[in-house]
Amino acid sequence: MSGADEISCTLIALAIFIMVLSYVADEQVAFGLAGLVGILAHEIVVLLVPAMLFSRRWRRALWSCAVCALGFLLTRFWMGAGYGGSLRKEALFYSYHLAHPAEWLKEVVLTWYLLWLLFGMGIVMLPAKKMPLLVCTGLLGGGAFVLSLFVLDTERTYSILAPVVAVGAAVVFDRLWREHRIRALCLLTVPLAEVASAQAYRTGTRDLKLLLVCSVPAIVCLGYVGLYLRSRRGQAQPLQSA
Repeated sequence: MSGADEISCTLIALAIFIMVLSYVADEQVAFGLAGLVGILAHEIVVLLVPAMLFSRRWRRALWSCAVCALGFLLTRFWMGAGYGGSLRKEALFYSYHLAHPAEWLKEVVLTWYLLWLLFGMGIVMLPAKKMPLLVCTGLLGGGAFVLSLFVLDTERTYSILAPVVAVGAAVVFDRLWREHRIRALCLLTVPLAEVASAQAYRTGTRDLKLLLVCSVPAIVCLGYVGLYLRSRRGQAQPLQSA
């Protein structure tokens, strides 16, 4: 990956993070500015722009969507080269995924591995903020699903879910940290298992022993945390922020 690509990926991730947090906090100006800057880096940020239409002030949000859409059209089609893909190549990738659905599904799972489960726990535990996060998850997840059908880099496509996965995981960690810090620290085995899965599959080493050693404690921890939180659900106070 070249230096320009690294800068572009960093801007995309930063823009999507700011957009998600701005949407949860109902900050439309910050959301629109982050969306515009993100679109200048890559058009994939457009996937999250319609989120403001699901907010309480959706009429005012139309301005944010219009500015982002204008920035996309100007940079991509007027000042840019327009659509630069190959329909034939993308149709070939789509055919490949249809012929190998298990391989495609494995790549989707390995993108976040056990963090998928931790993210799900966080969404369930945050009733006051559940709807905004579900909207962001639906838009980013739906967009990643469609895009991943036409590209081979499935994991990179699903990496745009990083903001909502981070918020969901942070909710679980915050709740445990308030009640029992040892249990919270045990959750560090989950990102460790993510690193092991990256080492085992993405680098091509197929180090299954390393993956097993790191995954078993993480799975046990997630199971225990899930049962603990379920037993405490009736006593829990809703969190005020993510």
